[in-house]
Amino acid sequence: MQRFVVHGTQATARESRSIDGRTEEVVRRTVPARPRAVWLRGLKMLVARLLRWNGRGLYLAPALWIVHLALQSAAPGAAVLIFVGLVVSFFALLNVFILLSAILWLVDRKGAQAAAVVFDLPPRKVIPQDAQRHVGVLRAIGPSAYGDLLWRDAWDGGTQRVAEGDDLVLEREDQPPLILELSATPEVLGRGDSLLSSELSEGARRALGLGPSERLRAIGLRVGDRVEVFVTRPAESVTLDTLTLHGRARSFHREDESAYRGGVARADLVRCNPQERLVIRRLRG
Repeated sequence: MQRFVVHGTQATARESRSIDGRTEEVVRRTVPARPRAVWLRGLKMLVARLLRWNGRGLYLAPALWIVHLALQSAAPGAAVLIFVGLVVSFFALLNVFILLSAILWLVDRKGAQAAAVVFDLPPRKVIPQDAQRHVGVLRAIGPSAYGDLLWRDAWDGGTQRVAEGDDLVLEREDQPPLILELSATPEVLGRGDSLLSSELSEGARRALGLGPSERLRAIGLRVGDRVEVFVTRPAESVTLDTLTLHGRARSFHREDESAYRGGVARADLVRCNPQERLVIRRLRG
């Protein structure tokens, strides 16, 4: 059983991987961060610069008393008008700056939530355009600690994510099975559900710092689920009799043994790692 814990924002995240409770590796995950509301950020910077200049003008307000004395006969109210104009413009710019800051906070918050809950995103935003598509039914490659649950991806509503599961097998029609070696978290798409933290393992709750009765957003993959798997590299042909994943010997026996040609049990193998992510889309029905 593997567990992946991700901490961070949509720009960079720290992903640690453990097998059977032992941390095996730590990687840095980089997620492409598209700029959001660039023009609004530029406007905020302009207002901030104007606000700074206006504030410096207020620092020189005492000098207006000299101007008032010098122009008292020609323009008696000029200094007062200048001072009032500086004060009014300062607070007007301050209100605009506060309003822009609040709008950008909402935009950033919405963007962080969209990036965090990957399985709620439209597929076109996650699946690479040049990806190869494989369709089939999920099978377990070995005994699962969660019964028919093969993979679970849960988010705490912020920037923390925990995923638990094992390597997967995709049974395809008229093709060898596709082994998914997961050395990093795949992107799982589908309809997310609400999950109580008590349903997670104790290790997962401890990793996220959660109590037993907190709610999370989650998606699960189970034995028999029909899915699409998108990969960016061609699969590697392997022999099931000598299958090795993460340096450990694994075994998988296909139900239809007659599908093996010449009695040789073969399969295709694709890997998910920090450089090459898999996308798994759960289909309905």
